[in-house]
Amino acid sequence: MRRTAATTSGKRRMTRTGASRQCEDQEMPAVYQEMLAEAEARDPHAFDSTRQIKRRRVQTADAPSRPPGSSTNDTRETRGEEAAQAVQTVYDSPSSEESDMEWEEVDLEQKSSRAGVLSGSSPAAGQDEDSIQITLDAPTAQRQKTVSRKPISNAERKLRLDIHKVHLLCLLHHVQIRNLWCNDDHLQGFLKQMLPRRIISLLNPPEDKPQHVRSTTFVDGLNQASEIFLRRFRITSPGIQRPHWAENLEAVTHKAESIMADTEVFLSKDDFLEQARNLRGSRDFGAQLFCALLRSAAVEARLVCSLQPLPLSGAVTDRTPAKKSHSQYITTSSDDREVSTDKRSPSDTAPSRPRRLARPQLVPSRPRKVTSTRPARRESSYPVFWVEAFNEMVQKWIPVDPLVTKSLAKAFKFEPPSSDPYNCMSYVVAFEEDASARDVTRRYTKAFNAKTRKLRVETSKNGEQWWLRALQFYEKPFLEDRDIAEMSELTSKTAAEPMPRNIQDFKDHPFYALERHLRRNEVIFPKRVIGQVSLGKSGSKHEKLEPVYRRSDVHTVRSADKWYRLGRDVKLGEQPLKRVPASGPRELDDNGTAAETAMYALSQTEVYTPPPVVNGRVPRNGYGNLDIYVPSMVPPGGVHIPHPNAAQAARILGIDYADAVTGFSFKGRHGTAVFEGVVVAEECHDAMREVLAGLDDQQAQAVSDAKSMEMLQLWKTFLLKLRIAERVKAYAIEGGEADGEVTDDEMAEMEGGFLPESDPDEGGGFLPESD
Repeated sequence: MRRTAATTSGKRRMTRTGASRQCEDQEMPAVYQEMLAEAEARDPHAFDSTRQIKRRRVQTADAPSRPPGSSTNDTRETRGEEAAQAVQTVYDSPSSEESDMEWEEVDLEQKSSRAGVLSGSSPAAGQDEDSIQITLDAPTAQRQKTVSRKPISNAERKLRLDIHKVHLLCLLHHVQIRNLWCNDDHLQGFLKQMLPRRIISLLNPPEDKPQHVRSTTFVDGLNQASEIFLRRFRITSPGIQRPHWAENLEAVTHKAESIMADTEVFLSKDDFLEQARNLRGSRDFGAQLFCALLRSAAVEARLVCSLQPLPLSGAVTDRTPAKKSHSQYITTSSDDREVSTDKRSPSDTAPSRPRRLARPQLVPSRPRKVTSTRPARRESSYPVFWVEAFNEMVQKWIPVDPLVTKSLAKAFKFEPPSSDPYNCMSYVVAFEEDASARDVTRRYTKAFNAKTRKLRVETSKNGEQWWLRALQFYEKPFLEDRDIAEMSELTSKTAAEPMPRNIQDFKDHPFYALERHLRRNEVIFPKRVIGQVSLGKSGSKHEKLEPVYRRSDVHTVRSADKWYRLGRDVKLGEQPLKRVPASGPRELDDNGTAAETAMYALSQTEVYTPPPVVNGRVPRNGYGNLDIYVPSMVPPGGVHIPHPNAAQAARILGIDYADAVTGFSFKGRHGTAVFEGVVVAEECHDAMREVLAGLDDQQAQAVSDAKSMEMLQLWKTFLLKLRIAERVKAYAIEGGEADGEVTDDEMAEMEGGFLPESDPDEGGGFLPESD
């Protein structure tokens, strides 16, 4: 059965069936009248006829809106008055066709700085018991601050790299400490009580059974142990999350305070053991206890952690939460049909975005009260800590996560997507019972070379050597057979990684390269195409294919001058592999075109051979110096003496020498040559060494004499001050001029601490004799 009710004009619409005409005089419930009247009172223009939605138009003249609760007869009397166009809301029965159904846009939100919700007056103490009360908090998505990306300077990039390394080392030590705490005998004895003997026997199958049966039994025991631990452990606090760079110091302070207030922190082993007896805590803490549980059952278990260090780069994120707003209430009475709209708060009258009103439901038979609670801290759907159990029958480590993913032997379920703001898989390290560790990131990542490697320290200069040196501290002194097999498995998985499918993953890939990603000083030679990647949608007519090359065919090229500064010279007859625009001021060649620089690869160069020293004469360049950028550039028969006094020693000996230029110092756009020592004939080396030793002795003696003179001057000043103090004291005691006193003229001469020299015959010393 279908009923129609006019909201503003009061005009009754003609229905299609006779049954609907019999229900025209029936009024709709007051609760909907109140909501529609409030919506129109806030924004009358929200129901303009120009909106692009499906609606039923009124065929007669417009009529002014009637207040809620007015009768149909009163509406008919106001048809001829001027008013806004009426807007109708039609309530259809479930039997009506979909084409006859219409939904009205009703303003259910108030204009607020933090949330748009329908808000009424706060619930009073004397409210009816049948009222429905809903408490809504402001959505957090609207409070997020838009962050603009800005380029990072070289100094900032270096600082972030250093902080990334320090944070990485701290996290490694943190996981090592937690791993050692899992070996506590009291802790393992307490946790072992939750495992029945049947499961312990499954985790340690007898050796007389076949290998396949033993492996299946072990996996079944792991599954049952995970189910028991899942039923006993309760997650009550958040764990480690992915960190981000803060925008300002205030954000850093607030973030540190929130971490200390919300995150689970154990300052000692006793706190760790005490919390373990409660069998509640964070997901990370639960994984650590599960590792201790498996070790208590004589299972070789490793504690695995996906380290969450600060990223190497990325936009600054200000994650400082906004101030909490007061809860807003929606109070609707199911019995009171005459609700006044004059008692609404001023914020209710502000215009806001309209929202469609869904199909009304019947009033429930009993009152209900719905109050939303404060949302808990969100966490990632992927774990940070989990456990690896060693299956001795197949000589493999099986990943187990009983709390988050509830998976067993499914390594592909642990890698979070790149869009996850709470978890980032870049370093996965597994710690065994003996505190040794191994990097097992390649086991859990799908595209290590294409994606994960770009997040690690290996992308920086000498970063791979630094990471290997850091892991050497946690390596075993002697590798077992299973360790060698595991390393081979991880290496083969990395080598079997398929070619990336998008353009961005080819950038800095260790095995594949695209010509568009080449730097200014890189070139592909020879151009051997090993594959193609699509630039558009696959299968479309506008699809373009770009060739893919091997990274081993990408060579670093330099100009002839750059190779010369590296001690190499371009071979005769070699053609440049690449030409780039000349750097610096724009220059034109003889033809009037822009000058270009020819670039050569390493294979096109050879070691530079300088002219030799002949008859003690050292060869020179056009500036009268000798370029010694690398040791191989020292001419045959000569020797480079990098001593600051080498030129003086050569002049004392009267031998031929040339100043050595070892590099250039660039300040701004100008380069200044750096001189370091001289180059002399090899037969003069011994004489130069003796002269330099004598010059060093003289310089040391001069420094010693200067210090002695400085000390004597200080003693002289000190004694003069003593003489002044003694004479002033004698003058104050006698009260007048006397023999040995200081006169006014003498005092004037002593201003500034200068005193006339006393006669040795009279004074006989530095200090005068007192009477």
